[in-house]
Amino acid sequence: MNNNIISVIVPIYNVELYLRQCVDSLINQTYREFEIVLVDDGSSDGCPNLCDEYAAIDSRIKVIHKKNGGLVSARKAGLYYSTGKYVTFVDGDDWLDLTYIDKCNDIINKYQPDVVSLNAWFFATETEVRLSTVGNNYEGVYKRQRLENLVYPNILYSAPFYNFGIAPSLCTKIIRRELLEQYMSNVPENIRMGEDLVVSLPCILKANTVYFSNTCGYYYRQNPTSITHTFDPMAPERVDSLIRTLEKELKCYGNEYHMQDQIAMYAVYITEFTIVSLIKGSRDLKKDLCHLEILWNNATVKRGEKLKLPFRTRVLFAIAKTKQVWLIKLIHRLKYGKELDCVKEQNAKR
Repeated sequence: MNNNIISVIVPIYNVELYLRQCVDSLINQTYREFEIVLVDDGSSDGCPNLCDEYAAIDSRIKVIHKKNGGLVSARKAGLYYSTGKYVTFVDGDDWLDLTYIDKCNDIINKYQPDVVSLNAWFFATETEVRLSTVGNNYEGVYKRQRLENLVYPNILYSAPFYNFGIAPSLCTKIIRRELLEQYMSNVPENIRMGEDLVVSLPCILKANTVYFSNTCGYYYRQNPTSITHTFDPMAPERVDSLIRTLEKELKCYGNEYHMQDQIAMYAVYITEFTIVSLIKGSRDLKKDLCHLEILWNNATVKRGEKLKLPFRTRVLFAIAKTKQVWLIKLIHRLKYGKELDCVKEQNAKR
């Protein structure tokens, strides 16, 4: 297994209903010389047995059983035990087109990039599967000079508010091991939102060569229990940790590539998303609004509030700070009812 070019790491937690579809899509890939690492993150359903069942019938599969620690913890464990020169991730309730690894392997063999970044995936719900794209329409090989001129100035924020310059998802990236190890180790394990971004962004900024592709072969399943559908009272604290981690990882760039402004705009965006999720998912809105204080005091959010923002964002922030529940609900109903679904989709792959 040590000669494998690619390792696919699958973090798994209580996705018994979907795990077979995920793993079947891996073991039946047209390209077969790759490693599969299944990380059971303390599942309480049938996932542990399913993982062992697959390992018994396919020698490419490694299984790790660990105490529940969250997505970041599971990914770190999988990375530690994997051996591939390149690493990618597949969530345990998602699946791949059967030619996905073959196409990625061809790109790696031909161009030897530090990162392969896919701009598109299929967005799957219980009733439909449709194409979804995030980021600018980059295609082909981008070496350092081209990255600096065309990609980095808009890598995190590309107007209008809010568009990503590149898709932040780690599941649509294949990254050279040494590069991934350098940045994965720095991610706090308490982050539950944006955890992909704090790894994929520094990796692309550090890369000498990135291959961007609009090839689509990843199927992302919209999970109704995800953070986009329910509000976690710890979300503001975790978003604060995310913003601080991002600032730390990108501090070395100063305002090169307008990086400080890009980070500030992202901080406003993720704060707005947190507020809207709170309004939609909170059972005690007046109480949960108090959890936002940590974000109102975040220096990067404050810096972002001074930038040119949409009127609706300024209104939402001003009203959320007043904690006037009836007014917040009214504004949400008038301005955010339909828009939240769009925000969900942008955040779907973290």
